[in-house]
Amino acid sequence: MKQTVVAISLVLLISSLIAAGLAEPFSIEFYVTLQTDKSVYHPGEEVNVTGVVFYNGSLISELVAIQVRDINDTMAFRTVFSTPSSAPPVIEGDINGDGRVNILDAVIIALHFGAHAGEPNYDLYADVNKDGVVNILDMVVVAIHFGQGTTQAAFRIQVVDTYVGDLYGNPVPNIMRGADYYVHVRYKNTQQIPIYALIAFTIYDANDVPIYASYVMSGIIDPGGPFSSSIRWSVPTDMALGAAKIFASAYSDYPQNNGYPHCPEKSDTFNIIPAGGLSISEQGYQTMEVPGYYYLTFRIPTVNPKIGTYTIYATSFHLDRIALIASNSTTFQVQP
Repeated sequence: MKQTVVAISLVLLISSLIAAGLAEPFSIEFYVTLQTDKSVYHPGEEVNVTGVVFYNGSLISELVAIQVRDINDTMAFRTVFSTPSSAPPVIEGDINGDGRVNILDAVIIALHFGAHAGEPNYDLYADVNKDGVVNILDMVVVAIHFGQGTTQAAFRIQVVDTYVGDLYGNPVPNIMRGADYYVHVRYKNTQQIPIYALIAFTIYDANDVPIYASYVMSGIIDPGGPFSSSIRWSVPTDMALGAAKIFASAYSDYPQNNGYPHCPEKSDTFNIIPAGGLSISEQGYQTMEVPGYYYLTFRIPTVNPKIGTYTIYATSFHLDRIALIASNSTTFQVQP
């Protein structure tokens, strides 16, 4: 297995500052590891990707951007946390995506209170528990988590939400094979200046196989938001039935170009049903957390698998006295 480690270093700049008496000497060691559990896989096998993020000899919790490329193109974009002790909390009830749960989130629910899916006043984000109606149950979620989060934790670019829906932005929970739908991603810029971002997503089927990876936006995001972008998606006629999942991420660039994550990823589940519209039971979706590591798993397709060399890229960003970017890449083989 071949690994390449790249770290952006500011040694010359720091040395100059120290020589000029403008900075105290200090050591810098920042890197991300990346490995797969095997070097050769076959169609249908599960790929387990793990790694850690080190800063000055210690494991730290940071976001890690992951990009998986097969022999032709990107098959998956993901953003995962390294977790030295425990995974960072996901703040439920943060409807407007500002990094905290407060009265502003409750106001959004109040403005859409009583609205059902399909009605003009219905808002997907005010329907916190996604049961098709904005009611007291959604307000309870906000009340339980009220006060959580902090303005200091807010990310410059935030992915607010993502889902699969129709052309008009309405979510569609049951997706039929062979039909066309739209991948929607909502994001915002929390700063007062324009910021470049790549907003990318990946759809997994019920067997954890990455089915479709692309981006909905690449360019400058003006201050404010939320903004919405979408892209049409044709559901494969042979896509596995059951609970599928979508993940959306925001990067400074492609991870293969050392692009680092702007914020944690957002996800949503939906159901893949036969073309005739017969619904099937939804399956659970689980992820594994290993203390001290980041972890990502996916499965090699069994239908039309691409044989050859696959490459995984991992990039992380850390800000202490200076901004640091560490990246790593590794390859594995897919054989018949």
